[in-house]
Amino acid sequence: MQKKLFFIVGIICAFASVITFYLPNILQELAIREQIDILSPKAVSVLTKPSAQNDGKILYITGKITYPGIIQDPDFKFGAYNLLAVNRLSEQYRWIHDADQDQYIKVWSLSDEDLPKEARIASFKTPKRQGDEQRNGTFYAPEADLADYKVDPEIFASFPHQLYNLLPLDNQTLTHAGYIKKPTFLYHPFSPKSSLEKPQIGDLKLSWTYLKTGTYSLIAYQHKKTLSLIPETMPTDNHLYVAEGTVSMHDLLKPYFYDSTTEKTCFVIAIILILLSGGLIFKATYTRKEKA
Repeated sequence: MQKKLFFIVGIICAFASVITFYLPNILQELAIREQIDILSPKAVSVLTKPSAQNDGKILYITGKITYPGIIQDPDFKFGAYNLLAVNRLSEQYRWIHDADQDQYIKVWSLSDEDLPKEARIASFKTPKRQGDEQRNGTFYAPEADLADYKVDPEIFASFPHQLYNLLPLDNQTLTHAGYIKKPTFLYHPFSPKSSLEKPQIGDLKLSWTYLKTGTYSLIAYQHKKTLSLIPETMPTDNHLYVAEGTVSMHDLLKPYFYDSTTEKTCFVIAIILILLSGGLIFKATYTRKEKA
């Protein structure tokens, strides 16, 4: 009787491991279908002109986003054509608090925030940055087009950072007082003793990423002839869904409902269930052979 119980429980664990392994995909699929039902995005073609009937509706559209002008960082007076955005990343060598080790450490940080008041003592003081050119900032195309639609610049602010690429500075004529040009960034030493090998508190590194023109798939909101962010009144956590290239509505939504934590947890549970299943079935079979 006991060996039959081991065998049955082992089979149940095997089935449970399969279900657990595919559970993240099932949950993701259900979330995508629910979001499509909520938003009810209407698929429109770039070959047709913006329709007044779609004003105030959610659209799914694929096409090439273009901008005829040049996008540049106004403080450093450089940029390029065929861009939708240029993003300046300003890293400062500074003191930060490491919560895990409960101590202050020196790192390159993108944060503009100073240390909390209790940490603002002489030994942990990070110099204040001077001037807008030392801050993070993103500069967007003011009037980009997707076929006959205008694209609201706020849309580009919601593009995932994965779509941005590092802008090489080799061919850029960048000149700014006190900055040293490197292939992918500008270095500003805070003191004569500073160097990249031995940076000092207050040193700066500036780099740029860019968002290029090209074909994108969007789920966005039509306001007259402009594609805008989905209004906050809509029941959705995201106010724009976007992917590079021609992507189906389903595949466009897929990354937004991917949960790595759930996937890792289910994978570990599935492995445990497989091992448990194998152990129980082996025990049932081994017991049977011993008695035979």
